[in-house]
Amino acid sequence: MSGVPSTCSALLRELRTSPWVPQYNEADVQKAIDEIDELRTHAHSVAHLDSFSDDDPAWTSTLTAEIQIYTHARACLIAYATCRLSKIMELRWAVGGELPAANRALLSPAELKFADAYDGVLAEYMGAVGGGLDLTNVASPPKELYVGVRVERSAGAVVLASGQVLQLNAHERHLLRRADAEPLILQGLVEHCQQ
Repeated sequence: MSGVPSTCSALLRELRTSPWVPQYNEADVQKAIDEIDELRTHAHSVAHLDSFSDDDPAWTSTLTAEIQIYTHARACLIAYATCRLSKIMELRWAVGGELPAANRALLSPAELKFADAYDGVLAEYMGAVGGGLDLTNVASPPKELYVGVRVERSAGAVVLASGQVLQLNAHERHLLRRADAEPLILQGLVEHCQQ
């Protein structure tokens, strides 16, 4: 029973020092669960002994210590699982698609199921908003809503993403919404310039 805190601490330490998540440690997780269950069962049986007395500090301090140990160990295991799931979600947003095979190999079967379900929910949501808008493409919001652009070559009247019609004449400068400017920049019609 005395190994519960060290087992849980080792799991968290291993997770903290790993670049992403370490290989799921089924043996240590199961060992910690078994030890926590043993502590809980022992504390329950002590509390129900005929000789147990609420007035006896030896009994109450022993019982309190055991309850605190298994409560802390359980919280550590929850933190271990939660941190791993958070890192799975973070990586999904970072890679913009399915998790790489090398990362999937480090996950438990339950974590793989979670990753697949999260991928499905995210894909369904992105399909429902904005006609398939890929939310993983933009990691952070733009600092400015408008950007300055300089027209590279004359293109005549163009319809912007906002529906506005803009006349593009060579060497002119315009201040456009970022969403309107990006397609024109990608087409090579304009270039971003500092105002």
